[in-house]
Amino acid sequence: MGMLTMKYNSAEMAQKLAMMLQPGENLIAAVYCTVERGFFEVGSRIMTGYLGITDQHRLVGFKIGMIGETPITAYLQCAQKLRIKKGLFNSYRLTMKADNFSLNCQISRKGGKRFPDQSDYLDLMLPILEMYQR
Repeated sequence: MGMLTMKYNSAEMAQKLAMMLQPGENLIAAVYCTVERGFFEVGSRIMTGYLGITDQHRLVGFKIGMIGETPITAYLQCAQKLRIKKGLFNSYRLTMKADNFSLNCQISRKGGKRFPDQSDYLDLMLPILEMYQR
């Protein structure tokens, strides 16, 4: 589903993230987020996206922009920098850098009707991310 339709929901998120899983890997938690675009990405500065954590401590997700989707995948163990900061209105800011990977995103606790488990899944993700915080 493209950015122009704006009909994001937890079912679509689960379906998209399931495509990113390796054989035998399971998704622990997934959240809807806003992602800052990279330097070379075309379009607005902020994009929507999905992020998930797997049982192999791998970060998977998608940045959803005007002209397509960009997959996100990185092992948390390979992160050279991973920071979690509490933001405004009970949200969290995640910054992660690896060799050829950079991610800046904001995750809100409120998911509304389309993401009813957002707060619960964020609570599952935070302790795993905090283990790799540098």
